[in-house]
Amino acid sequence: MTLLKPFLIVIKTLLFFLFDSIAFWKTQSPQQNQLELVLLIRQDAIGDFMMWLDTAKEYRKLYPPDKYKIILAGNKIWCDLAEDLPYWDEVIPVDSIQFKTFSRYRLNLLWQIRNLKADTAIQPTFSREFYNGDSLIRASQSSRKVSSVGNMGNRNWLKQFIADRWHTELIPASSEPLTELERNAEFFSGLSHSPHLINYPKLDIPEFWLSSEWKDENFYV
Repeated sequence: MTLLKPFLIVIKTLLFFLFDSIAFWKTQSPQQNQLELVLLIRQDAIGDFMMWLDTAKEYRKLYPPDKYKIILAGNKIWCDLAEDLPYWDEVIPVDSIQFKTFSRYRLNLLWQIRNLKADTAIQPTFSREFYNGDSLIRASQSSRKVSSVGNMGNRNWLKQFIADRWHTELIPASSEPLTELERNAEFFSGLSHSPHLINYPKLDIPEFWLSSEWKDENFYV
């Protein structure tokens, strides 16, 4: 089975590529946008999302609300938190497990993303995932599609070869080991062509969530 695994991964990759390609044959009426639409794609876990908040707020400054509408396509496990933040105008929750299947759910989500008619699609994730984030970039059909060059943690040579061609721009990434905060700052600096200084993200928790013993304490994750 170990010898067959690389071959099976190649077959799975090609099947998802064909499945999505067939899905895009269906045409629907795209929405009409009064503002330029920026689609942010973030599909990783809640810990990475928290670390991203330091730079997430900068996207609102880079794309001000009088000219741009920002939509975040995020992992559903943290979308409730994301909806309370002022950094974007809309949040689309993605069930990352169900999306990674040949299903009606995947079809509907691909159509939903495609019909947004986004002008710019951005995936800040360093360890890109072919079946999820990269596929949403492809579905966006944006004139500008930006991701990190990334690493090979979640990809093989075939996934990299195919998915890199879905982008119009790949932000360079250092080969040195960096923290998640540093990776996020590196990507945003490359995107905005302006250096970003790192700060630890802070999430304001409603007071009723905290016990009386916790209210005056500082917590670090």
